Amino acid sequence: MPRHEFGIMQSKPIKGVRFDRYEPEKYNCISINDDFIEPLLTELLHIDFYWHTIDVPGKGLAYFGITLIPPESLDSLINVLFR
Repeated sequence: MPRHEFGIMQSKPIKGVRFDRYEPEKYNCISINDDFIEPLLTELLHIDFYWHTIDVPGKGLAYFGITLIPPESLDSLINVLFR
């Protein structure tokens, strides 16, 4: 079953640095099954994120890659997750 892993970075991403490598142990990631994320995808499309690098802003999760969550989007994300 597909899953998503979420972790907290120790420092703010720097412009130009990419996060394409899969390193869940580096960020102490937790895994969440796709069954829990999929119903939320439409609501997440309204939230600003970055995909793989802060040079690529996007709406919603980078479903097949690394999503960077900026601090200004945390409240919106929490509201979707815990509604």
